[in-house]
Amino acid sequence: MPEETKTTVPAKSATPAPAIDRKKQVQIEEQAARKFLTEASSITCDPHALLQDLNKTIKEYQKDDGNKALQKLLVEKMNAAMPIVALDTHYALARATIEELRPFAIDFANQLIAEHECKTPTEKALAESAAAAYVRVLQFTQVMNRQVRDEHCSMILNGFYKVASQELDRANRHFISAIATLKEFKSPSLTVQVKATNAFVAQNQQVNAASPDLSAGNEKKVYETVDPK
Repeated sequence: MPEETKTTVPAKSATPAPAIDRKKQVQIEEQAARKFLTEASSITCDPHALLQDLNKTIKEYQKDDGNKALQKLLVEKMNAAMPIVALDTHYALARATIEELRPFAIDFANQLIAEHECKTPTEKALAESAAAAYVRVLQFTQVMNRQVRDEHCSMILNGFYKVASQELDRANRHFISAIATLKEFKSPSLTVQVKATNAFVAQNQQVNAASPDLSAGNEKKVYETVDPK
């Protein structure tokens, strides 16, 4: 007779696997929820996620460019990702400007960038700020010109034109401030080294340095004019 096959059940481990600490389990769950929330929120505003999504749609459209649904989806993805390159295309600047002055705002910003040789994002943003401020100057100047042509006035109109006049002054100050800051960014730094016992340096001021003159018995005065230009 054939031998009987016996099946043996392994004995249970004497030391069971340690259970995960409840506090550590809660931390793991919170980290997973945080990761899910971060990924979900980045889909609508994170530049990397928007560009990857746009690139995926572009590849799909290139395979089937006759698909109207894909074409519409591609336009939507492009509009969503357009602000990412706003400093190069002045897309955001144009959106913040009235439609009739949008071409001027973009061209003026490009001219400022070329004039001041703007390279960094800060310099480009300052050029856009100056262009936006000058556009507001033009808008409120048109408002004040209408006031001159009006043949009647009222308490409401007077209040409106007063506010418009204040906004015109504010826009002009913003424009001057942005241009001055941009010039300051682009101007080379000036290093002045003064060695003196007593010195007071200011614009177009004189530096007085006193050095002892033992032969004369008095201090010898040395005068030097410092011109910061």
